[in-house]
Amino acid sequence: MPNIIAVEFTSNDEIGNILWMSQQAKFASAIFIYVDVEERINATDGDYGYMEISKMNGTQCFPIAVCSRKFGCYHCLNAFTRQIIDMCFRRIANELEKRQGEIDTVFFVASDFHNLLIDVREHSFVGNDVVNYIMQNICKLSDQNIKIFVKRNRHTL
Repeated sequence: MPNIIAVEFTSNDEIGNILWMSQQAKFASAIFIYVDVEERINATDGDYGYMEISKMNGTQCFPIAVCSRKFGCYHCLNAFTRQIIDMCFRRIANELEKRQGEIDTVFFVASDFHNLLIDVREHSFVGNDVVNYIMQNICKLSDQNIKIFVKRNRHTL
């Protein structure tokens, strides 16, 4: 089973910028999870998705829907939002199974290292129960504890 690693987002070309990371040879055996809008889940052109990363959807990068263009952010976990999120994780699980032995790490951007939560800052109205459900599904991808990748010169208290 792969390692699950939470990284802190940075806008510079360094660890935490998943677009940059996905383009580095040293991360060729990794996949990246990020949050996006449900209508963009299958988009692979430059007009859709989270930056340029959507061009690698389904191969190295996997979006998790947290919003809909029509209905806004998933403010609560219900049957519909659970189904959409489950579909996203099914795609990840299928890729891990298909490429068993090739993928050794799953990265996701965390916004809170103390509570270890996936970064939904761009989607400010996503409900806590939705975020917790996503985190439960991330944890199910491995039988190991989630590791935290902290920048070397990070200023902390």
